[in-house]
Amino acid sequence: MRSKLIRVHSAINPFEAQIVKSALEQAGIRTTLKNELLAPLAGALPAPEVMAEVWIAEEDADAAAEILAPILERQTGELSLPGTGGGELSLNPDDAPDRVCASCKETSPAHFAECWQCQTPFEDP
Repeated sequence: MRSKLIRVHSAINPFEAQIVKSALEQAGIRTTLKNELLAPLAGALPAPEVMAEVWIAEEDADAAAEILAPILERQTGELSLPGTGGGELSLNPDDAPDRVCASCKETSPAHFAECWQCQTPFEDP
């Protein structure tokens, strides 16, 4: 008899769903990832329709909750994975320090490739 599947996580960012899927599979829980290729359609379709979803067998729900609790304890777009050498895997671009333009001395967010004010390209770190 086939087990009933339940959704344990959904995310607009398919990478976040993949991290959750990997954490569960490392613990021996079989998973199914759905909608992981629909993210580019966000905006054209409602967000709930394009969110990547992680599904597991219903009987694995308690074990999955224990595994996912420390990973998803913050709902700010950050994932903290146990066993990563004490570091934190962050999907939040706000965590990186801002860049200062060498030409005009203006500050730009770290994920910008060029200065927002004078469009001088930043050198890769």
